Amino acid sequence: MQLASPIATEGMACHQAMQWAKEQNLRKVSIWTNSHLLVDVLCKRVGRFWSSTTIIADIKLVSKYFAY
Repeated sequence: MQLASPIATEGMACHQAMQWAKEQNLRKVSIWTNSHLLVDVLCKRVGRFWSSTTIIADIKLVSKYFAY
């Protein structure tokens, strides 16, 4: 069994929560995370050094559904 890094796990949790909210037809959501790095990557304040760029792409795709 291979374990994901903490940042990858945080990203997967964020994506799953946003996907669930979309399935529930929720339009306004707030994202709460204790991962400063995840926020920085999503806001493009840091480069693409993170190995889980597909998770970031998935989060950005789902996030287009919501009004923040």
